[in-house]
Amino acid sequence: HSKAVATTLAMLVTCEFIVMMIFSARVFNTASVTELRSATAPTGAMMGALNLVTDTCLAMTLVILLHHRRTGFPNTASMLKRLTQFFVGASFITVCVSSFALVCTFVWPSTLASIALMFLLPKCEQIEIEHEE
Repeated sequence: HSKAVATTLAMLVTCEFIVMMIFSARVFNTASVTELRSATAPTGAMMGALNLVTDTCLAMTLVILLHHRRTGFPNTASMLKRLTQFFVGASFITVCVSSFALVCTFVWPSTLASIALMFLLPKCEQIEIEHEE
């Protein structure tokens, strides 16, 4: 059971990375804004959907795993609770940004809003990590 979950998560993360590299290559190989919009629309939608699914699955898996690892010791329970809150908070922010980017791709296809939000995602994840330290 756990091997299947790990394999599925690894495949999702790998697919997300491949789509992100294709998206980045298309962004950097365009000559005009008009060309950028048409070249990145399908890849951007796929990247947004994959990011949304991957972040949600990772957060749910981590929360479930941490919940099952409770030992009954107060310090361990407190640490696991803080880790769970961190994972839920971090994934909530990235899932919200990914959802909004995906919506922007379909609602406003002629704008670059979804591209800006996709490039904002790594910064959201970095802010969450720095906030916890």
